[in-house]
Amino acid sequence: MAKKVNNRGVKAGNLHFSIKKDKNYPRKFKKIVPEPYISTGYFSFINRLSRIDGIRPFTIAGLAVLFGFLNSYHQATMFENDRHFSHLSSLEREMTFRTEMGLYYFYYKALTESHSLLEGLSGIMNDNLTEYPSVINTLERFTLYPEVILAASYRNIQTFSDIFNVSLKECWQVLRGDDLPPIESCEGVGDPAYFYVTTVFLINGLVGSLIFIFGIILSDSISGGILAAACFFLIMESAPGCNGHLL
Repeated sequence: MAKKVNNRGVKAGNLHFSIKKDKNYPRKFKKIVPEPYISTGYFSFINRLSRIDGIRPFTIAGLAVLFGFLNSYHQATMFENDRHFSHLSSLEREMTFRTEMGLYYFYYKALTESHSLLEGLSGIMNDNLTEYPSVINTLERFTLYPEVILAASYRNIQTFSDIFNVSLKECWQVLRGDDLPPIESCEGVGDPAYFYVTTVFLINGLVGSLIFIFGIILSDSISGGILAAACFFLIMESAPGCNGHLL
């Protein structure tokens, strides 16, 4: 039985496609889609931000820095109002670091008060006090790398202060009344406790910047980023780790 064929001699039921190439196709495509998108295949982060509501990237960066500063300042203010940190003596400031905050500050203080940073590192890597009589490497056990960086930064600042004879802290006598003896209280990055909390609050300020940027990415709108940052500030009092505590 012969199979039916169409007038072109092609078997019925079989489809054959032929695409005629258009020489002008690449030109038309380039007119619609910019050159960087053709080469990368996806919208780059910078180009995407530059197209959001007509806001340029440096403006978004400026707003991110602003929200980060506001977050850092707000947390530092809550911490000061809660513990009156600026009017305490050095010993009383150390007593305000509770639970794991005090533990991490202890290792930071050991690194800053050692004769050299290497000697302090050797001490925390061969610690026989934390889990006596066992000798453990607390640098790896408790992930003390941030404290090592902070201690190294503080020692470098102190070296800079000594070389150039620059005072990085201001001290005065605090009269506390009620027949209590006056105490010496110091403020400024030259004080190890003050340097510690100031740096922690600066790092925590990045949370406000990141939430603002994430809001922009998810909503494709600058107003979405502002709304996300505003909601974060509104719930900060109930957010874990953000209500005036360091950790």
